[in-house]
Amino acid sequence: STPPEPAPIAGQCLKPTLNDCTSFNRNRIADNGIQTSRDAKRVAGSAKISELSNKNRTLSSNTLMSSEQEIECGGASMKLASGFLKQKQFEEDIQCRLINCDTPTKGRKRSQSSLGLPTSSQLKRSKRSSPAERRPSSIDDLPDTALVEILCRLPSSKFVFQCQCVSKRWRTLISDPYFIGRFVHIQGYRKTPKMCTLISQKGEEFPPKMPWSSKLLTPVFKQIMSFHSLRKKPVVVATYNDLVLCCATEDYQRNYYICNAYTMQWVALPPTPGRCHDWVLVGFICDIPYYNSKKEDWKGHNVQLNAKCVCNVVRILPPDESANDENIFSSETGEWRESVVASPRYFDFDDLEDISFAYNGMLYWTSDEDLLFVGLGPFNDNNMTTSSSSSGNGDGVIDHKLHFTVFEEPLNGRFVVEYLGMFGGCVRMCDFKEATKTLYVWEFKEQDHDRMVDGAAGRLCLTNHRVYQLDPNMYPDGPFTCEMQAFDPNNKDILYLRVDGDIIKCNIHTKKWSRIVRRCSVRNGDYWPVELPWWPTPVPRLPRHAHGGGTSS
Repeated sequence: STPPEPAPIAGQCLKPTLNDCTSFNRNRIADNGIQTSRDAKRVAGSAKISELSNKNRTLSSNTLMSSEQEIECGGASMKLASGFLKQKQFEEDIQCRLINCDTPTKGRKRSQSSLGLPTSSQLKRSKRSSPAERRPSSIDDLPDTALVEILCRLPSSKFVFQCQCVSKRWRTLISDPYFIGRFVHIQGYRKTPKMCTLISQKGEEFPPKMPWSSKLLTPVFKQIMSFHSLRKKPVVVATYNDLVLCCATEDYQRNYYICNAYTMQWVALPPTPGRCHDWVLVGFICDIPYYNSKKEDWKGHNVQLNAKCVCNVVRILPPDESANDENIFSSETGEWRESVVASPRYFDFDDLEDISFAYNGMLYWTSDEDLLFVGLGPFNDNNMTTSSSSSGNGDGVIDHKLHFTVFEEPLNGRFVVEYLGMFGGCVRMCDFKEATKTLYVWEFKEQDHDRMVDGAAGRLCLTNHRVYQLDPNMYPDGPFTCEMQAFDPNNKDILYLRVDGDIIKCNIHTKKWSRIVRRCSVRNGDYWPVELPWWPTPVPRLPRHAHGGGTSS
């Protein structure tokens, strides 16, 4: 049988000060501390210390292992108790943290660090170090709240998304709705302008920032081409804020993709139903913005993320007698819906411009004949009727009605109107006479107006008509090819012209102009605006059954 453990010698169990416990004894008999085992390698030293309080203090302990014990492993644990201690309070299975060490010297040094306690050399340095040196030495040492406040003050979301690659922790913080709310609030407090650019059908920025074209959508186009084995790059057919709707082909369109050039996200839509047409009108719109914020919310806690933002793609097909067929895709259902659209009056489908624009929940196409707008409200229930006639679907499907805005005074036949963008809440249409260097501008807003005849047309009405005479020396008279390109989306007074392949930048108010690009490589044609909001819009999450073959997610 195992003999009972000897009781500790009276008067030697408690030491007057903690400093007297400098080392362990080399044998069990001469031990003057509390034992935890019959093995001399597992022994504890005890000490009596004066009453203390750890309030607003940090208690540290420095435990040294004697190298003369020649043990292969060492460890220690500390327990604070009140009153006098007895041997029975400590059992055989008391937990000690053990470490393996190659030499006694390493064992002595590592026994201190294994407890998470500073070594004696570290304690000496800490006494001499200044308060600034004891602060966090790395940005990763900062708490999450401090790191969020630093990252949300970056100048734009473009830099924030680059920071997601730093670590998993940073990616998690940046993806949190609280961070997005703080970032959006700070951008609003700083009154950071929302920058906008123009892109061509090939996804090239206009005007190019370099002599060669800046292909904004090339990286995401390459991903789509690789995933779907496309031989050619997709073409842009519509935009909404920072989301771009593109198609695999320019003619006979069937396969569409929604992408974001800034986040490199994209999603493929299911193929369109029915037969393909060589030419269709395409529009793209979302029901609500991705986020809403209140001006009085100075902390940014009430920024609402609209995760259920619904995107609609509208295709108006060539007319059949007095009605038009349309296809509407909804990201909510992930399906295309076929409808029949009744026309309140005849219009020439071929006169409508390819490019569409969204304004206050309505999609519009313009005509170069008079000031005619064709408007469609896919999210407005008041613009829907249930079709049960022979011209409808025959199954009670809700169809949309096209609405028109027609003005009492048609334009003079010498004008050819083009839609050139939206500025300050106004829709702007222009005509430029290159021979006289005269610019005619019409601006429209959504409001009640006496000159608006068809009030159900989305309430667009003419609010302003101006004529600008540009600098006659901007380009010489002669057989020059001069075409109006676009207004600068960030400055409504800047107009871009293309003169024999060169791009001229002109201020319509001051008449100052300059040639900014020679032999512009961006193809002449329509340009779509792409806005970079304070926080990018994610591509819609389609139902599982609706993916048209792939997604960047």
